[in-house]
Amino acid sequence: MEISTRNVTKRQLEATLRIFGENNSFSSTQVDLLIKSDYTSSLLCLLSPRYKRIGLQGTDHPLKARQSPTSGLPLGIEDEIKNYKPISEIENSGPITEKEITEPIIADKKGSKFSTLKSIYKFTRPHTIRGTILASLTGVLRALIENPTSINVNLIPKAALGMIALLLGNAYIVGINQIYDVDIDKINKPFLPIAAGEMTTKTAWTVVLSSALIGPLIVQRLFSPTILALYCFGLFIGTLYRKVDVQTKKNPIIAGLTIACVRGFLLNFGVYYAVKEALHIPFQLNRPVIFLARFMTVFAGVIAITKDMPDIAGDKKFNINTWAVRAGSEKVANVGCAVLGVNYASAVVEAVTCPGFNRGVMVGGHCLFGAYLLRARAMFVAGQKESSKSFYAKIWNLFYMEYLLYPFI
Repeated sequence: MEISTRNVTKRQLEATLRIFGENNSFSSTQVDLLIKSDYTSSLLCLLSPRYKRIGLQGTDHPLKARQSPTSGLPLGIEDEIKNYKPISEIENSGPITEKEITEPIIADKKGSKFSTLKSIYKFTRPHTIRGTILASLTGVLRALIENPTSINVNLIPKAALGMIALLLGNAYIVGINQIYDVDIDKINKPFLPIAAGEMTTKTAWTVVLSSALIGPLIVQRLFSPTILALYCFGLFIGTLYRKVDVQTKKNPIIAGLTIACVRGFLLNFGVYYAVKEALHIPFQLNRPVIFLARFMTVFAGVIAITKDMPDIAGDKKFNINTWAVRAGSEKVANVGCAVLGVNYASAVVEAVTCPGFNRGVMVGGHCLFGAYLLRARAMFVAGQKESSKSFYAKIWNLFYMEYLLYPFI
């Protein structure tokens, strides 16, 4: 399959592919490679409205796909081409103008209300949202299991608003990080909405500042000054994490402590305290609550160091001295697994030696989680970004699993 580009200038080709790259979350480096590759003439025709342009994302994009031995095109594209007009129709229909090529692509970037909502959803980092929701639901469930006679359906709206406040706090913390990290994210996480050009910095600031305003107002309206103080302290720590006056990310120890403080202690202790307060039950710590706060603080510290494993390239370029940059991904994975392994072992020992736990659930659950962790480490390949991302995702899976276990320990 030969595709003629006699009517296309180099300038038109590069302009089109750069817009294509932005629209499909390619980094500038990937687009540069794409421009230099053998796929450019084929992609140019695919992008043309006369060819009913198709989008290329994920594992099918040209920088990952293998070439077909017959056409020279990526295997992910070749089958789709068969469903479109023959190349000869394009070649015989006159010059392909720059306006004709680029306008449909630019129109795609304007999007709809749905695409705006999708961008905001991506901006809030869904994997962190899941953690926040699970912490809220299981914290409430734990308190209700301990006090079944105090259940009151009239408190459901208050609980729902409390969760919304937590999600707004989550959006503020992850959002402000993206605003200040946009240049780094163009290398490390080009799929994020600001880095990908799906969301403007102005819109991002609107979401972040609205979250920082509405969240505390909800908490102030519905909960005690103690809960409000804990909530605002969490926002303050989240602000320090990235860059206002103190760029804590350059200090791996401080960065780990900030995430561990918010995700570990403040979230779990705060939710349990708020539920007890709403039920008008005197607050009293017990072993499962103390265990979870301690366990998840350590766990959040592991998340803090492993999250930088896929980001080594961008952090190096911008002189962000994370521990992953200094030590390498393999050492970080080993230390993370060792810390979590000790955490799981301590959970088993605590269940066996201390009263107040469901021993079967504690021992069985944490042994299974430990086995999952060992499998994740065995599958990890040092130096490969995709493997680092997969390993980090498995750490988050274990984080979710711990919350699912929590009400029953």
